[in-house]
Amino acid sequence: MKKVITALMLASALLCFHAKAKTFNFKKSVNNFTIKLFNVTNRNKNIILSPYSIYLAFGPIYEGAAEKTEEELKIGFEYPEKCKLRETVLKELKEKIKTPLKIFNGLYVERRYNFLKSYINIVKTYYLSEVKKVDFIDTKKRYLAIKLINNDVKSATKGKIKNLIHSDDVNRLTRLININAIYFKDSWKKPFNKNNTKKRPFFIGNKTIFVPTMETTGYFNIHESQDVKAVSIPYRSGFEMTIILPQKNFNLTLENYRKIKRAMKKKFIKLYLPKFHIKERLYLKRYLVKLHVVLPFTMKADFKNMDGTKNLYIQKAIHQTFIDVNENGTEAAAATAVIVGLKCIPPEPEKVFRVDRPFIFTISDRKGTILFIGSVKNPEGQK
Repeated sequence: MKKVITALMLASALLCFHAKAKTFNFKKSVNNFTIKLFNVTNRNKNIILSPYSIYLAFGPIYEGAAEKTEEELKIGFEYPEKCKLRETVLKELKEKIKTPLKIFNGLYVERRYNFLKSYINIVKTYYLSEVKKVDFIDTKKRYLAIKLINNDVKSATKGKIKNLIHSDDVNRLTRLININAIYFKDSWKKPFNKNNTKKRPFFIGNKTIFVPTMETTGYFNIHESQDVKAVSIPYRSGFEMTIILPQKNFNLTLENYRKIKRAMKKKFIKLYLPKFHIKERLYLKRYLVKLHVVLPFTMKADFKNMDGTKNLYIQKAIHQTFIDVNENGTEAAAATAVIVGLKCIPPEPEKVFRVDRPFIFTISDRKGTILFIGSVKNPEGQK
């Protein structure tokens, strides 16, 4: 057994060595996943997503995956080799500490379930996750576990993401919930004057509505073409919001997004921007399936790098978001929960059958032929 483990460790080290030889662009990976996910979720209503949060939340899930399940997650999320993802995520988390973006990672595991120590250590070390043991099996304690997770998320998002997990999202088969929560708050580099905010027209197809719209003048990076108009509005921290106004034939791709950003030039303009406030809660399976992430949600899932078995699959993946844009700046939050559970488990007993008085017993073969028969008057034996 030791020889096998040593061989696996050497193989892993060799894989990491080769992976390091290939450069990995974290920004490109996240942005590509972002555009892909947005294009399969974009609907005729307001929406706010944080594919960044989803990407980070599924990182530890990818760590636990193997074989075809691992491959689907790798392709769907634009992940690199695991060792490269670990290094990059750890660097990203550390870099964000002194920025307006606050990140929380939490791993909540069923206290009686045997997860591989190596898996837990990877998640703690590279994803900086707080690992907490909870009870998903006992009904009353399960509700306490949900309350604990929701409170952690609420705290990490300054109260903007509440009740991420509902009571019917978790059951006694649940063995692990991985959480990512992010919170962003920053002021505009040049705040809008509230006195200039007025109701102005906003055009939706052939319909015109009037909405509170902010106004300012200044130098902003903008781009205008036949297909699209865009402006970037900077925050004090150096972060920025980019507003894209597409024409009917415009198709948002990563390449198009890059072209817009590269083509921007600083110009003195009068800017009108509506105030807006959006909340969203999504179950992600239906959208991830469109990105060909299918196996992890099925009975064919393979997460043996979590527990050494093929007994686990993703029960649900939940994403909840919030954004408020006003004259002062932007406040936004997102949280993602990936719920992993057993594929099957013996059903809850509907009744209790208690053998607590003298009884008769038989032992029979597969055909039903009785081989032995007897009775027990006293289980302690005859005296």
